[in-house]
Amino acid sequence: MDPPPAASLSDLRPIGQAQRVYFLDALRGFAILGIFIANLPFFAGAVFLEPEQLAALPTASLDRVVNLFDHIFIEAKFYSIFSLLFGIGFGLQMQRAAAKGLSFPAFFSRRLGWLLLIGLVHLLFWIGDILFLYALTGFVLLLFRNLPPRKLLIWAGVLLLMPVCWDAVKWATGGQASLAWLLFGAGQYVDQYLGTPDGILDLLLLDRFPAYFKANFAGIFYRYGDLIFTGRFYKVLAMFLVGLWVVKSGLLADWENRKSLLQKVLLWGLLIGIPANVGVTWIGQSLDGYEPVGLNVLKTLLHALGVAPLSLAYVAGLALLWSRAAHGGFLRGLAPVGRMALSNYLLQTVIGISLFYGIGLGLAGSMGAFFLLLLALVIFAGQIVLSAWLLRRFRFGPAEWLWRSLTYGRRQPMRKA
Repeated sequence: MDPPPAASLSDLRPIGQAQRVYFLDALRGFAILGIFIANLPFFAGAVFLEPEQLAALPTASLDRVVNLFDHIFIEAKFYSIFSLLFGIGFGLQMQRAAAKGLSFPAFFSRRLGWLLLIGLVHLLFWIGDILFLYALTGFVLLLFRNLPPRKLLIWAGVLLLMPVCWDAVKWATGGQASLAWLLFGAGQYVDQYLGTPDGILDLLLLDRFPAYFKANFAGIFYRYGDLIFTGRFYKVLAMFLVGLWVVKSGLLADWENRKSLLQKVLLWGLLIGIPANVGVTWIGQSLDGYEPVGLNVLKTLLHALGVAPLSLAYVAGLALLWSRAAHGGFLRGLAPVGRMALSNYLLQTVIGISLFYGIGLGLAGSMGAFFLLLLALVIFAGQIVLSAWLLRRFRFGPAEWLWRSLTYGRRQPMRKA
């Protein structure tokens, strides 16, 4: 049962710097880097080029190597880490609310409501937004808040396997995900009504804001149809629950003394995750992911066995590295980016649109995976410098300040004394 609201919601303030877990900030910064590497080819239109267009790029041979690396080690792993961190944050805030005698659902629902609005605005600029989905899934996470640690892990395992079960049903019946196809159909209808271009590169290169926003509005239907079809909701919620388990099990409070567990997670995550991701990549090269066939069931199973274990291996490996290095070593340099994770995530959208879309410099379709990887690393290095500079002067990033002020119902102090 939730504690009675003995204090007001306004008594629940943002945690101070002294209470912040710096490793989580660094891990969040690491996740922001991986998310940008995964997203930049979509901003740049590289994933929408035809094979002959890809072959004509000057870096074609290097692009193939980088694409293979991305498929195996990058795709889906970093949003999974970010989902894990969301669950950890949920657990920490729940503990603080309980210590103050506050009703946590009231606070967190308010927080999610504002995130939902931020995500919706972001969706109108870029349909690859994940914030709106996180906010929706966060409301479901509230239903699991009182489960004991063991049941959290059981539910996480069930949720990770749900897309496999759903693909098996589609294969057995030859059917399709009705809600997903309803959204796809709605997107096609909106496309026809608004008269948006058919080619995705043409959409990216639209050079007028009204046409750009119309195309993005239609794209929202396709985006959420795809998320439903691929079971992204289950995957995100599963990692939320693992993150909550990290807090409730006591692992977060004592992780530096539980190196044996971290070593096992690292070892088994690599041994299971890498071969499974190789299998997903191999199958994906010759298969349409929307076909209700048996091979897609195998692909979805390998995805479940590959993404979550490898993501957890990354986290365990970084935790072990952090504990061995004095004060976290070079990983501590990622912490400022993690403290401003929302601001940096939104800034990456601004940069991607400015460089590649028609309303910006219009460079979409001109770069392959190799140059895009280098570009992501250079931009992220700039984000490290910018974040550190801002946080020497301010308590929060601009987006964090806005979200916190809205959540707590009053203007938060921004400048440091």
